[in-house]
Amino acid sequence: MKIGVVTLFKNNYNYGATLQAFALQSYLKSKGHCVDILDIDTLHYPNFNKKDELNSFRKSLNRLVNKFKRLSTLEEVYWFFNKFLYKRKYFEWRKVSSEQRYEFFDKFIFENISVSPKYDNENLYLINDDYDFFITGSDQVWKPQCTCDEYFLEFASNKMLTMSYAASFGVDTLENDEKLYVKEKLNNINFISVRESCGMDILKDLGYENINHVVDPTLLLKFDFWNNIIEEFPLVKEKYVFLYLLSPNLKLIKKLRKQCNQNGLNLVAINGLLDNDLSTLYYCDQLVDGVGPKEFLNLIKNSQYVITDSFHGTVFSIVFKKSFWTVSRNSEGKNMNSRMMSLLEDANASQRFLANLLDLSLTKDLKAEDYINYLSDRINKSKDFLNFVFDKRLNDKFE
Repeated sequence: MKIGVVTLFKNNYNYGATLQAFALQSYLKSKGHCVDILDIDTLHYPNFNKKDELNSFRKSLNRLVNKFKRLSTLEEVYWFFNKFLYKRKYFEWRKVSSEQRYEFFDKFIFENISVSPKYDNENLYLINDDYDFFITGSDQVWKPQCTCDEYFLEFASNKMLTMSYAASFGVDTLENDEKLYVKEKLNNINFISVRESCGMDILKDLGYENINHVVDPTLLLKFDFWNNIIEEFPLVKEKYVFLYLLSPNLKLIKKLRKQCNQNGLNLVAINGLLDNDLSTLYYCDQLVDGVGPKEFLNLIKNSQYVITDSFHGTVFSIVFKKSFWTVSRNSEGKNMNSRMMSLLEDANASQRFLANLLDLSLTKDLKAEDYINYLSDRINKSKDFLNFVFDKRLNDKFE
């Protein structure tokens, strides 16, 4: 069967987004399917998420205001403003390091991910002739700040069977206009599955009952698959703590810096992450250049500890059986913890969520545990869901 997948992928140099797309494609290919990640150039956004200049300016301003509100010490204020005081130094550093990172992403995508020809307004009508089945997901395809009609498979013909796999809203609740939009657009999808328990709650509130709760596609593949794509040698020779934060957290970094010193460990982060500020450069022992998806996995696998506020940072800490802490994260004033909490609860690892920085500890009692075993039942049910849907498609095709 030829399958087209819509996901948060194009021009998205994000480790989780790229690896989940790679994982879903790899798993489906292992089952004998031909799979493309769809390159759809024209996206149609809902009114509450129009990409006009005024809306973009408001969002940028809100992000700036929310970041400033979270500053609670003079040192945090200093690091916040130093990127403006040393604007040239800061942006030159970020530009060079980001470009190196993008090169490794592009190489990984070129070598490992099958991407469709580009579809736009001129040829999108042909897409239903090119594929047998469409999937939206995984990842935050239904997040209000970035969703669009195409992430609800609006382009699929009425005769085409469609599915969401491990779709995520990225938030706990929806606004009224967002609810109306989601309820209308879900009519395009025959089989619905979501990644988080809060996604189940959102859809139940909208009147949907037969919803499947499935795992992220990265968990459909076993340890050996991920281990085999990593270079044999560690990127960092010394023993280290891998810090992977999507939102800067000065209090955490300073506390972690102190504990690394006490335990003879280096503090290591990725160079070129967009949300890094100069405090990361100041407090870390090493910022690693040229980190694409494979190198990202290498840094997790070979670390002594992982400290992250990322969903996929948590996923791969579990896959590689690392000692880890998942820390609280807020973005644009919204709580972003529900995705991690849902995963940790399923893995019987809720104790690995760090709600209070005072509890941060790099001690011997922070043992790596085989949390993946607790996910085995949900992993198997997720595979059963995929098998059921594809069997349904094949049966309908030959009836």
